[in-house]
Amino acid sequence: NINERKTAEELSRKRSEEIEFLYNAGRSLSGSLDMVEIYDRMYELISGIADCKELIVTSYDNENKSILYKYLRSRETNNRVDVSSIPPIPLAPPGFGIISQVIRSGESVIMGDYRTDSMKVKPRFIINEFGKLTQEHDDSREPRSAMIIPIKLKNRILGVVQILSLKKDAFTKQQLRLVESMMSQVALANNNAMLYEKAQQELMERTLAENNLKKSEENLREFAESVPDVLYRINYKINKFEFLSPVIERMLGYRVDEIIGDPYLFKKKIIY
Repeated sequence: NINERKTAEELSRKRSEEIEFLYNAGRSLSGSLDMVEIYDRMYELISGIADCKELIVTSYDNENKSILYKYLRSRETNNRVDVSSIPPIPLAPPGFGIISQVIRSGESVIMGDYRTDSMKVKPRFIINEFGKLTQEHDDSREPRSAMIIPIKLKNRILGVVQILSLKKDAFTKQQLRLVESMMSQVALANNNAMLYEKAQQELMERTLAENNLKKSEENLREFAESVPDVLYRINYKINKFEFLSPVIERMLGYRVDEIIGDPYLFKKKIIY
């Protein structure tokens, strides 16, 4: 049957395109450990398969039950929008809040009439003609439809991605399936970036602690050199000096490193 063969060929072509898209998405998203850059790449990938007027990424803090805006990019300005002024939003009670419902259910939704549904949401933000966030609404700029997809890692909700369009019924189930598949790659990239950021923070804290210790040792040495008495610090666990003031050299004629290096041998020298 010619029609059946054409249908099968079309399905096969679409499947091949989906596999190629996800392969390229995986390579792109895994190529960075910077979350903003990862979201930029996600925006470009999604814009290539769907009508994306705005892309919004929010994270979810399960401990505090709050939603935090992390990234917003508008096609109108083709730039990121500063979301630092948006305060954390409490998770809404069951049955309320579009993002909250997706977080609670862990399931994606396509909204063909986003404008009507979003009227129930407080607060609401849109991007004005200057590329700035505002709560003053202009119907011509408000989205008409949306895809809202959770970012999940091992059944844990990390956040939510919103893809908004000015067109009504702009999104299809095929597009939703593609973006959902990509979200697992986003979650992995997100997790890797957070681990890297944590490691960098720990390294910075360790370096700072080492610098503070070094400065403390320098201050102690300067003080010890300014007084006539012998100052010392002993680690009794290993029975060794950790610090010995240089004045000992003038008193006994032995270098500090000789004494600190082998206190037992030094003791034998001065006794015998």
